[in-house]
Amino acid sequence: MALSSEITPFTAFQTERKTHSTILLLVSAIGVIVVFHLIGIGSYPLLGTTEGRYAEMAKKMVLAGQYLVPMFTDSEPFWGKPPLSMWITAASMHLFGINEFAARLPSWLSSIGVGLLIVRLLAPDTRAGLFAFLIWTGSYLGYAAFGKVHTDSILTLCVTLALVGLYIGHTQRAVFWQAVAYIGLGLGLLAKGPVVAVYIGMPWCFWLLLQRQFIPYVTSLSTWLGIGAACAIAVPWYIAAEAAYPGFLDYFLVGEHFQRFLDPGWSADLYGAGHHELPGTIVIFLAESLLPWSLLLPILYLVRKKRRGSVESAHISFLVIWAIVPVLFFCASANVVPNYVMPTIPAWVALLSIALIPFCYKRRQVIALALFAGLFPFIKLIQNANPASTYDEPRNQQALVRTFLESRTSEPLFFAGKRLYAAEFYFSDINYAMDEASLPHGAPYYLAMRSGREPFPNPSQCQEKPMTNNYRLFYCEP
Repeated sequence: MALSSEITPFTAFQTERKTHSTILLLVSAIGVIVVFHLIGIGSYPLLGTTEGRYAEMAKKMVLAGQYLVPMFTDSEPFWGKPPLSMWITAASMHLFGINEFAARLPSWLSSIGVGLLIVRLLAPDTRAGLFAFLIWTGSYLGYAAFGKVHTDSILTLCVTLALVGLYIGHTQRAVFWQAVAYIGLGLGLLAKGPVVAVYIGMPWCFWLLLQRQFIPYVTSLSTWLGIGAACAIAVPWYIAAEAAYPGFLDYFLVGEHFQRFLDPGWSADLYGAGHHELPGTIVIFLAESLLPWSLLLPILYLVRKKRRGSVESAHISFLVIWAIVPVLFFCASANVVPNYVMPTIPAWVALLSIALIPFCYKRRQVIALALFAGLFPFIKLIQNANPASTYDEPRNQQALVRTFLESRTSEPLFFAGKRLYAAEFYFSDINYAMDEASLPHGAPYYLAMRSGREPFPNPSQCQEKPMTNNYRLFYCEP
């Protein structure tokens, strides 16, 4: 054998040095991007229905000290989701105050946890794991996961915890990870409900069938002990919620899980309209969610060669099933939203990492991809540094409330139309009027209307203030 082809101590040292350098670059890039996210989460107002609704319900928990069931209004319970994400958000508000930073911090922490679990799943290939973490931080839906008030970041953490735990626990006979898996399953039932069967149960069962290990798994005592432990975490809350508010289980289990899936015009939705889309639209949502990385997805089809002992041979079938099965399931759903794909994104970023790693051995290539990952978070950070101009739009209701509070003495505020959840986060005592008869008579008040969506003409006795974010504010007196 020629000397040039031998693995000498020097060449081994050089290879190890390059590997360590790559790992250091990836860790540094991840650190910078997650700090971008952290700086941003408190710098701009709550936006729209989703953020406003879940932040407001967590705020109600803090102020009222009532934690069993989230409250949609001061007297009406919220049956649309279990309470885990709102519990955690309320705990954050106890620590850091009732503000945007506290409301979004649980999503940021959950997303850090997801990234660390991806790294553990792809071990011992540390580069592949870190590169997957980097892709997660720099994707479009990853940005939403790190910095938005919603239930899906907590759900994604629970799903990742469960599937990573199941895989490592099963393949390595690791009791600790088996326990972690069923804790993740139980918490998932408290984060989103039985839909975790789609994100956790279906991929896991398909993979076991592929490995011809399904029967031994389902007949194992440890499996049923684990499922029992998961139920012990979640079921007591479901029983207590139904006891406190009869009808909850019927609405949540039957309505939210079956009727929403099957009926595109589900009229019994208590919290808004359905999200009817054409079958298969979720695939488009997936491509959007992975931007800008989805532009590189064709590489998955170009990389065919299997490397002995690589992460591909150990994990690829599990990751593919995790990534694809829930998406295929929701192709048949009558109502879908982009966040339905979020619990599959950890698998997709792992697959992208495995596909791209063979092209990223040189330092300049790693730097280029790190800059590519940081591009979107950096742009959003710059935008969020000036929220007054960036979010000069109706989703931002903070400015409307601020204008009202600066103008009024003790007069009430009425809004013409449907609820403004984000506005309620900033000012709890908003009244709503769908017609002019619902307005006060004989006393002054303020009236807010969204331009172009006025349910009735503004009363003649009202004087208009300057428009704020497409909202017209009037001072009205008899």
